[in-house]
Amino acid sequence: MPLYGGRCIHQFDAAFQPVEKCVAENEIREMLLRKQIFRLAKIVREKAPLKLEGKPVPESRDELNGRLREGFGENKFKLDYEMPRLAYREIAASTNERTLIAALIPERSTMNHKLMYLQPTCYDLSDAGKLRQEAVPETEVHAILAILNSLVANYYIRSRVSSTVSVFYVNELPLPKLPAAHKRKLADSAAKLSENPRDIKERATLEVFIARELYGLSLDDWKHLTSTFTFGSGTTKEELDEIIRQSLTFWPGGPG
Repeated sequence: MPLYGGRCIHQFDAAFQPVEKCVAENEIREMLLRKQIFRLAKIVREKAPLKLEGKPVPESRDELNGRLREGFGENKFKLDYEMPRLAYREIAASTNERTLIAALIPERSTMNHKLMYLQPTCYDLSDAGKLRQEAVPETEVHAILAILNSLVANYYIRSRVSSTVSVFYVNELPLPKLPAAHKRKLADSAAKLSENPRDIKERATLEVFIARELYGLSLDDWKHLTSTFTFGSGTTKEELDEIIRQSLTFWPGGPG
């Protein structure tokens, strides 16, 4: 399976640079499964049901782990690498061209420690002791992807980081409450851009929507914010400059 690193991705682009290393699934699956069993065992201990999958809850740790392993297979639960995941570069700085860089990593892929990712599933344990694994809705994932890659989010987080975008900084991002229509618009745009990250018009339109409709920025606010993105060079900087230029023409009352 391909092993992704931070340099492999760019905004909305999981194929920014070729993946150069691979991982043998049979060498990592057991370790990753143990982590999920640990996660499930913690949920069981915290909720303390009388039964687990129709049988009394085992008292010993080993017996509980064994039962959970059986249930993991019988319920056809998936490990994280078997699902697409939203990932972002951990190594970044306030003086980089962009500080937040996120993309969707395809299923059956692995990542090194320089990529952080959104947990693709959550677990639920009913009062009757039935375990369920639920994938984070695709609309939610794409909507978050759109906001993480926005210039508004990048502008905000630049005041927080030095050389690492830790999960603590990401958790502090002021994410707006999203009506269903706004969430769908974000998700649709992020899905398009994941297919074609070089769609400058779509990028510019999305930036205006996020800045104006979600965060309430004025045109003057937007001009000031975008004027601070002066770092970088090469094709990605040219692309950023064009996104900003087009965003001004799409902004109501702008020069276009």
